[in-house]
Amino acid sequence: MEKRPDDRDRVFILTRICVLIFCFDIDQITDFYLTPGGDLQGKIEPVGSDFHYGLLAWKIRGSKSGKTHIVFSAEIEPSQWIPPLIGPWILKKKLHQLAVETILSLEQLAGPLRR
Repeated sequence: MEKRPDDRDRVFILTRICVLIFCFDIDQITDFYLTPGGDLQGKIEPVGSDFHYGLLAWKIRGSKSGKTHIVFSAEIEPSQWIPPLIGPWILKKKLHQLAVETILSLEQLAGPLRR
C-alpha cells in the first residue's frame, strides 16, 4: 500500500477462507519491518482490518547445509466472531497453509541459488 515514515511497509492482505461451501474474506492491513537481527516482523493495523490486534514474526536462519529455516509465529485477535470449538483450529490450519504457500512462492521468485 505504502512506505511508512518509520521505514515500515504497509501491506494489504485479502484472505479467503472456505469451510465446505461456506466462504468468507478476511482483510488485513499490516506494517512490516526488519529487526536489527534481520528477522521480519509485522504489526496488524486494526483500522481497516478484521483484527483488533496482531503481531507476526518470521525468524529466518541459515544452516550449515545451505538450507534456510523459517520459524513463523503469530498472535492475533480477530474482530469477527469465530465459533469456539472448530473456529480457532480452522484459522490456525489456514494460516499455516498460507505461510507455506507464501514461502513456496518466495522460493520460486528467488529462483535457483547461484554460486
